[in-house]
Amino acid sequence: MILYRNLKKSAAEGHRLLVEIYGDAALSERSCREWFQKFKNSEFNVENKERSEKSKESVRRRESGSIIG
Repeated sequence: MILYRNLKKSAAEGHRLLVEIYGDAALSERSCREWFQKFKNSEFNVENKERSEKSKESVRRRESGSIIG
C-alpha cells in the first residue's frame, strides 16, 4: 500500500491492483482507504493494535457464525 501511495495512486486504484494480484484475498477497498489515510498522516506502524474485549467477542461471534449477542 505504501508503494501505491508513493506512486500517487488513489486508494481505489491501489485496491484494484491488489485485487488483480490477490483476488478474493485482497484487502477490502475500505481497508485500503484507511491505510492510505494513515500513510498520508505519516502513520507507518503496521502492527495490529490490541482490541478491547467487546471487539474480540464480536470477532469470535462473526467467525463462528453466531449472530446472537
